[in-house]
Amino acid sequence: MIAALLTLVPGLLGKILDFANKRADTDLAKHQVDVGADVSTNAQMFQAWIVAQQQVAAARNADRASLLTAWMMPVAFAIAIIHFGAVTFDCFPWEGHTVGSWRIAAMPGEYLEIQKTIIWAGVGLIGLLGVKKTFTR
Repeated sequence: MIAALLTLVPGLLGKILDFANKRADTDLAKHQVDVGADVSTNAQMFQAWIVAQQQVAAARNADRASLLTAWMMPVAFAIAIIHFGAVTFDCFPWEGHTVGSWRIAAMPGEYLEIQKTIIWAGVGLIGLLGVKKTFTR
């Protein structure tokens, strides 16, 4: 009787292993499709980002070529950086200076964010801030 049971074991184990192999093949095919879709989506997003950056560069070049707008960014940057520097140095307790004695108020709320944006754009890092916002969503 035990010998009869032992003769059934290899056939039963073979069927179980065949089922496991078919299941693994199905899972592998499903994951290969998922990975292919991810790669395709990422490539399309990257291509769209490249097109957007080319459009931004074209707009910047057009602004530089215009006599009306060529001076606007440098002047806005200069004003913002001078104000930011004055606020920073007025808050610094260096020798012979009383903190707050210049009475230069920091920009309130959204205006402070606008000033920071102008400074970052003047330094050339505004594109990096856009990338940071993309990845922090």
